[in-house]
Amino acid sequence: MIRKKRIGIPHVVVFILTLALADYLFSPIFEKIFFATSKFIDKRVLRKLKEQDCTEFLLSLDKKAAFDKTEISKGWVTENWMFNLWEKPSHLGKGLAVGRMKCGTTAVIIDKEGDDYKICSPYDDSIGWINKKQVSFTFYQNPKTQKPCN
Repeated sequence: MIRKKRIGIPHVVVFILTLALADYLFSPIFEKIFFATSKFIDKRVLRKLKEQDCTEFLLSLDKKAAFDKTEISKGWVTENWMFNLWEKPSHLGKGLAVGRMKCGTTAVIIDKEGDDYKICSPYDDSIGWINKKQVSFTFYQNPKTQKPCN
């Protein structure tokens, strides 16, 4: 007589615990792979934008506005005031800081989402998100000649 095997509660519990352990062990690896892939794609998009004749840039909050907000000496603001670039747009949560950008500098806009801009920082070549509150204005210019577009 052949006995049929049945899947019982202990088998299901072991299976669920195995899935949970695999998720715990492998999710940091998958996050790193995803982050590396998205960074590669962003670099490729940035390269294409820099080859165009007219690209959108932004000017981060200038030194005067930063000075007015902090009331610290202008010299200190000029040398030290920086904005964090974040790993994701603000409407998706805070995330981690992935780079920095000095006030009063320009950066190429890679992407826009809501009130946030994905940019490449000229300070450390990092790619991240900055909120429009930290931006003076956006403009179009030729990335090679730095002259305004017609």
